[in-house]
Amino acid sequence: MAATARHRHRLLNLVQLVLAPYILGSDFTPPPVDYAGIQRVVYSRVTTNPITHGLTGTPLRVNDAWLVEVLNFFKIHLSRKNFYTLYPSFAKLDRERLVRRFDRHLGSETNGLGKRWLFTTSSISVKNFQAAIDQAPFGGPLSDEMLPGIGEDFGELVFTISEHPRVSWNATFEFCVPALPSRASDPDALRAQSKRFDIDGNDNIEGNEDKNVFEATGWLNPLPPQMGISGWQRVVMVRYDTDVETSEQIPVFQYEGVVLPGGQMMLGRASLAREILNPDYLPPPGVFLAWIANDAQALEEEAMEEKLMEEEAIEEETTVEEAMEEEATEEATEDEAMEDEATEDEATEDEAMEEETMEDEATEDEAVEETIE
Repeated sequence: MAATARHRHRLLNLVQLVLAPYILGSDFTPPPVDYAGIQRVVYSRVTTNPITHGLTGTPLRVNDAWLVEVLNFFKIHLSRKNFYTLYPSFAKLDRERLVRRFDRHLGSETNGLGKRWLFTTSSISVKNFQAAIDQAPFGGPLSDEMLPGIGEDFGELVFTISEHPRVSWNATFEFCVPALPSRASDPDALRAQSKRFDIDGNDNIEGNEDKNVFEATGWLNPLPPQMGISGWQRVVMVRYDTDVETSEQIPVFQYEGVVLPGGQMMLGRASLAREILNPDYLPPPGVFLAWIANDAQALEEEAMEEKLMEEEAIEEETTVEEAMEEEATEEATEDEAMEDEATEDEATEDEAMEEETMEDEATEDEAVEETIE
């Protein structure tokens, strides 16, 4: 009986995650909840709530219960005016930049990633995090430190899947967040199926224009179907600075999350890179939400790129056709030249035969005249 209840609860969680774009995109405002309790789960350590888990040698399972809490956490901030956090920024978005619904069959996007995303993060300070640990279970909610600020624009991420990323995945990055999930049943096969990517990002923080633009790199790991639902992917990212003297990449933030089926949204954990504070100290945890969104300018640029590609294809096709026509014309010219040459040869032969005939006739006439004489 207990196993059946757990099975049913897990399935319900997975369905909620699949429908996450509809949940976040709806006008529904969640009823009052135990927000402090949600924070307790959302900001729990990775050792308590790993993104994926499972016994060694068995298919990996996403941490559906934790991901649902993260989804509920961001739904509260995006939809509740009285929280004075993300609602103003979300409400002013153009339609093209809102959370998109499915535009393909679930599972068809496996091991792929959309290009343009908007993102938001939330965390708590080191002081609050330590207080929460010391006083756990704590009573009232903690103060969330969120990006974007009230009424500011969401951050932007532009992903580029690449077999040759800008920077290598070095040992420091691996220390921050492993490229592959632990307990993978076949790490070599999973690495072969995984993809690398680069990120060009912008925090869009007002008054911080000189430091908003950043670069990141990461991995995309396909995950097995969850209770028959396919399309899950694990995503890991490291945001870094480059030392101008040594050209070494220094990690700044680390991210680990799950791209949900449909490929429209990802949820996960975000925090300062472990190297910044202390290699032996886990930084205060945070969470992030990202969704595919295209602004009018991006759509126009993509349309222009498609048009340019079509024009180039037409030009190439025209060039090929012209080349074929020229080749055909040259062949026709050669055929005509050969015909003319053949005609000239025939005419020359005819003339030669006529001359020969005339000479023969003249010889015969001379012979007849000699006979008469």
